[in-house]
Amino acid sequence: NSPREAYVTQATASINGMINTESRREEALEDMRTSDQKVSAAAFRELVATDLRPELAKITAPTEVLYVKFNDPRMTPQITDAVYQMSYAGLPGVTLKRIDDSAHFIMFDQPQAFYGELDAFLAR
Repeated sequence: NSPREAYVTQATASINGMINTESRREEALEDMRTSDQKVSAAAFRELVATDLRPELAKITAPTEVLYVKFNDPRMTPQITDAVYQMSYAGLPGVTLKRIDDSAHFIMFDQPQAFYGELDAFLAR
């Protein structure tokens, strides 16, 4: 229910923190600016409030999770790896791969690594 200007300011700061590659930020920022604020807020609220870990064991398809080290100096690679290992412990056969030097959107910050991993996964 934030005023539009406050929403855009907060969302801009969040997106900028989620994409290290400055030249790639505008695409995500434009998507934010043209999205319905109420729908975006509802989707985000549902995302952060829904814990699907109990459902992971139902997944039978091959699964590979690409993830990044959080942009927080307290979150070492080892701590980050442990968080993902614990989060996906209920998914048999999952492969976890950390992509370094990237913020949240790997495809923007490390496109070669992202698409290389994607192509390799799809080729299997």
